[in-house]
Amino acid sequence: MNFNESQTIIINFSLLGLAVAFSLGAAIFDLKYRKIPNLYNLIFFVLALILRIVLVFANPHYLWDGLLACLIGFAILFIPFVLRLGGAGDVKLLAILGLILGIKNFLWVFVLGSLLNALLIIPFLLNELRAAFIYFNSAGRTSQKLGNYWTYVKDTKRSRIQPYALPVSLGCFAYLLLFWLKPGVLETIESFLLK
Repeated sequence: MNFNESQTIIINFSLLGLAVAFSLGAAIFDLKYRKIPNLYNLIFFVLALILRIVLVFANPHYLWDGLLACLIGFAILFIPFVLRLGGAGDVKLLAILGLILGIKNFLWVFVLGSLLNALLIIPFLLNELRAAFIYFNSAGRTSQKLGNYWTYVKDTKRSRIQPYALPVSLGCFAYLLLFWLKPGVLETIESFLLK
């Protein structure tokens, strides 16, 4: 079974649509519940794997590209997860996005998402500091507890990690906008960085 160019383009657009749907849903779950359900991840993992397997008929490179990007996505956040600096949902999010997008597209989404995360973490940290200040200054708190952020986290059962799916989702949208609206932008950036 051979694919012509238009069929391959349709499947590639399906993968991009899948990436948008997955990252948007993951961002909503992460913001609302601070958790991305395993069933949600499994559904998108299976869909991405099916599309990648179908693309093997066009070029065997497509499957290996997706699987390698999946491993890279998993590896990037596995150490922070082990150190309790991120959630398991974030690890699975990057792994599945890697499978969907392939290496080159995934790395761009990861870089853009990381830059957006750096910008979004500032208001998150300021809000955490404000909440901790209110907590420590309320009645019954001793000055000895002041500055013990981990006690505050434990006592208030607050999550100490920022939802990571939102900046990754925004990075996915930013990548698609850069790639589709201004096709030469990414090539210009790549050539500048690789000089």
